[in-house]
Amino acid sequence: TAHPTTQDFIDDLWAYTGQLRAAGIKVLVGTILPKYIAANPTAEATHNARRITVNTAIRAATGTRHDGYFDFAAHSIADESADAQNTTYYSDGTHLTTAGYTALSPIYQAALDVIFRQTLAANDNELQPQRMAS
Repeated sequence: TAHPTTQDFIDDLWAYTGQLRAAGIKVLVGTILPKYIAANPTAEATHNARRITVNTAIRAATGTRHDGYFDFAAHSIADESADAQNTTYYSDGTHLTTAGYTALSPIYQAALDVIFRQTLAANDNELQPQRMAS
């Protein structure tokens, strides 16, 4: 793995999101989905244990490290490690099928809607004429 520890991954994620936010970009982060690796149960177990810690960090960091998140891992097709073995939703234990994407799309849309509403409200406030005190 490119990140020897879970904290290394989290630190790199926050460094990346920090750069984007510093440039004025709204950042949304998706929680990590489970993974099934039949040929490598150790890698599978490591991934699935780490994702719980990473997902907790993602959920806790809204407003400080990112502007919002897609909580895919809270959905019933992605909340348990064994879910990745369901071939209705996962084509190969890692990648979603069309049915998997369809099931998670409301989570994606809801998070985008929140950011769009916040951005529009902020822009409306900036565009309002300022009253001069007399």
